[in-house]
Amino acid sequence: MTFFSDKMKIVIVGKSSSGKDFLKNELVKQKGLRPGISCTTRPPRKGEKDGETYHFISPIEFERGIFKEYFLEWQIFNGWYYGTRKQDWEKANVFIMTPLGIEDIISQIEGVTTVYLDIDLETRVERMNKRIGNADSVERRIIADEKDFQNFSCYTIRTTNPLFKINDIWKLL
Repeated sequence: MTFFSDKMKIVIVGKSSSGKDFLKNELVKQKGLRPGISCTTRPPRKGEKDGETYHFISPIEFERGIFKEYFLEWQIFNGWYYGTRKQDWEKANVFIMTPLGIEDIISQIEGVTTVYLDIDLETRVERMNKRIGNADSVERRIIADEKDFQNFSCYTIRTTNPLFKINDIWKLL
């Protein structure tokens, strides 16, 4: 079994529908990790719950948090704010972030392991089309991903397998 320090932080990154939420949820369920809950200004998708999936807040609340330096990192993705509050970073050890968010974190903090889910476009489009009540269009998400992941290289572990196994990734941590 992999030794996992309580101080170690795992950050998951990947394009839309690459399996980020699945991996995070399984690491919490199977390995007992504490999930970081990011803030966002985007509308909730069907089944998402405030305080569990994200902290869904207004743009004004988010901007107030930026001004008061509550965020360890924050970005605008697809026109919505996303960010990790310092208090959430301290309480948890597995997070989902954008490429720019990861660059901010890595420049500030040591001991961060980044897992990049680099899943093929066909699989991701199929997954996106299965989601009902999505807050954004498939086309817009693909275009935004291509821009955000251009030249992305800030990762520790990378998988291209859309059927990745939690234990295979866990062994690499």
